[in-house]
Amino acid sequence: MWGDAVPRFLSAKDIPMAKRKPHLNRYRRQLREALLNPGLTKEKRAEIKEQLRTLGQPKIYGAAKAATPQHPPTPPPDPEPDPEPAPKVLETLEDLMGEGHADLLGIAEGEGVEAYKSWTKERIAQAILDHRAEAAE
Repeated sequence: MWGDAVPRFLSAKDIPMAKRKPHLNRYRRQLREALLNPGLTKEKRAEIKEQLRTLGQPKIYGAAKAATPQHPPTPPPDPEPDPEPAPKVLETLEDLMGEGHADLLGIAEGEGVEAYKSWTKERIAQAILDHRAEAAE
């Protein structure tokens, strides 16, 4: 019915670069903005970087894909995990005031200090220090 006028498939090579370039640039910009998301997992970040690297290149399917050069293998993970950093020592009012309100409430609860959400950070920190002073006596 249509004859030879309608191709059965359309390749990216068939579209002039002048028409493809604005769309490729827009997609590249979207991928770069997606990389700014701090909540991305390492796997998703690597996937987006791979998309950026191959953007605009023809896709290779099947057995020919194995003939393309691969990235060097990643080194195996360290057998010994890094030791956990020592917890911060919060002994002075200034140290405690550097913590967040919720963190201070957690510290107070962990040390058995009665503190309330409505209290200011300074009041909670002072209650913690007073409790420590009483316990040291």
